[in-house]
Amino acid sequence: MIKSFNEDLPYNEFVAYQVAGRGLLNDSALASDLARFPQLGTSLKDSDNPNDKMFHRLDDMVSATGSAFLGLTIGCARCHDHKIDPITAEEYYRLTAVFFSQVKVEPRASERRIPLEIREPHLLAGGSWKRPIKKVTPGFVEVLMRGDSRSEDWLIAKSGASTLDPRYALALWMTDIDRGAGQLLARVIVNRVWQHHVGRGIVDTPNDFGFLGAKPTHPQLLDWLAGELI
Repeated sequence: MIKSFNEDLPYNEFVAYQVAGRGLLNDSALASDLARFPQLGTSLKDSDNPNDKMFHRLDDMVSATGSAFLGLTIGCARCHDHKIDPITAEEYYRLTAVFFSQVKVEPRASERRIPLEIREPHLLAGGSWKRPIKKVTPGFVEVLMRGDSRSEDWLIAKSGASTLDPRYALALWMTDIDRGAGQLLARVIVNRVWQHHVGRGIVDTPNDFGFLGAKPTHPQLLDWLAGELI
C-alpha cells in the first residue's frame, strides 16, 4: 500500500486492485499484493461450525469495504434494514453475493463433517443461515446510485450483467463518479488524508459518513478537495 501511494497510483486504480484484484485501465506489478484485501480480516475462533464461519467472513468483507472506502456502516444491515441509514438487508446480502465465491470454508468441525447449508447467495432472516428467504444476485447500495440509476440498469449499461465479474463490477461502481459511488469514495479518502496531515478530519468520524456521523465542519472545502482528487 505504501509503495502504491509513493508511486502515485491513482486512487480509483488502487481501489480496483484492492476490491477486484485488477486495474481499471492497465494491470500493475502491484496488483498481486493489493488484491489480498478481501482475504484479510478476522476468523470466527469461538465456533467450529463452517456455516457460521462462512457468513462471518462475508460480513467482515462487506463491513470492511463499506467503512474503509465508503465511510458507511453497511454491516449494520445484516440482521434487518439499517435503522439509521437508508441501507436495506437485501442490499447488504447482494453485497455478500459479490464476495461469495471468495469464501472457502472446509465443511468440517473437528472430526465431524458439517455440510454447508447455503451454497448460493441468499437474503437471510435475522442474519441467520438457518433462515434463508430467497436467492440474491450481486448488487449495490441503491441510495448511493446517482440520478435515477438502479443496480440492474447500471450493470446492463456496463455490458454483460451476467458475465461481468462481481468484484470487478463493484470496483467499477465504487469508482464511477457519474452514476455510482465515486463522489462519496473521493470524499472519504480526502477526509482521511486531511486527518492524517491535520490530526482531525473535516468529517470527524472518518469511518461513518452516515446520519449518525459528524457533519463536515467545512463542507465546501471537502467538496473542493474531492473534486481536485477526481
